[in-house]
Amino acid sequence: MTGLTERLKLESTRRSPEAPARLFQSLGKNKISQKERNVSVRDLAKSGRRRQRFGDLIATAAIMQPVFALARKIAGCDVTTLIAGETGTGKELLARGIHGLSSRSSGPFAAFSCASLPVDLADDELFGHERGAFTGAVTARARRFEAAQGGTLLLDEIGDLPLTLQARLLRLLQQRTFERLGSNTLQKSDIRLLCASHRDLAAMVKQGTFRQDLYYRLNVVELRVPALRERREDIMVLAEHFLWRFARQFQSKAARFSCPALQALDEYHWPGNVRQLENVIQHAVVLAEGATIELRHLPVAVRLGSQPARISS
Repeated sequence: MTGLTERLKLESTRRSPEAPARLFQSLGKNKISQKERNVSVRDLAKSGRRRQRFGDLIATAAIMQPVFALARKIAGCDVTTLIAGETGTGKELLARGIHGLSSRSSGPFAAFSCASLPVDLADDELFGHERGAFTGAVTARARRFEAAQGGTLLLDEIGDLPLTLQARLLRLLQQRTFERLGSNTLQKSDIRLLCASHRDLAAMVKQGTFRQDLYYRLNVVELRVPALRERREDIMVLAEHFLWRFARQFQSKAARFSCPALQALDEYHWPGNVRQLENVIQHAVVLAEGATIELRHLPVAVRLGSQPARISS
C-alpha cells in the first residue's frame, strides 16, 4: 500500500481543502502500519490549501477569505464595526487584527466584556467615576473609555449591555463626549469602537431588549466569523498550530497525531469552536507521554464524538 506520506503528497497536488478529511476517513477502511498511523503535523499541513493569516487568526477555509478581505478593507477606516459569531470563534482576535492594521495601531487596544454585570458596575467600568461619586469612591478613577483614548475599544457581548447604558453609549457615539459618574464635566472621546456579540441583535431589537437606534449606530459594517463546524478544513491546521505552541510552552516532545486521534478531531462537531479545540489540544499535550498524541490523550467527549448541548455563552 502507498505510504501515508506519499498519499499526503498526492492529495496536496489536488489543492482541495477537503483533502485531509477525505484522506483520514479513508484510513479507517484500510489496513495500515503503526508507522503510517503517526502523522507529523508538518506533513499534515502540506496536504491542504495554503494558510492565510489575519493578525493571530489562521485559516485555510474558503469561507474565511471574505471575512479577512473585508476586515483588511475596513481596518484603515475609522468606522464602527459589529463582529458577530458564536462564542469561541475568535471575535476578539479579529478585532485585534483590525486595530493592528489601523491608523490607531500605535495607540492602546482595550477590551471589555459586558456580560452579566450589574448596571452600576458596568457604568463605572466603562465611564469611570469621580471621588465621592458613591460609597467607597475615595479617589477618582479613569476607566475603559479613557484608557482607550487614541486607540481602539472592543465591547464584547454588547447584547448584554443594560438598556440604561445603551442610552449612554449612544450619546457617546453621537456627540463623542461622555461624563464620569459623579461629574458634570464633559470629556472628549477619541476612540474607535468595535463591538462583538454571539446574540442576534436584530432579533433583540424586535423584542425590545436592544435599542434600534444604537443597533444602527453599531452596525455600520458587520463581520460574521463562521463557526468551526462551518470551516472544517481548518480543524487540522489549527490543531497543528496549537500542538506546536503548547509543545513549546510545556517543553513536551509531542510533535504528531496518530490517525485515530486525527479522525476523532476531524469528526467532532466542536460546539465550543476554536477555543474548545485549543483547550482539547492543550489537554492532549499535557497527557502525551512521547512524541505522538494518541486517541486516549483526547477528552472523552471528543473520543466518543458525543453531542453535548451547544455552548452559547
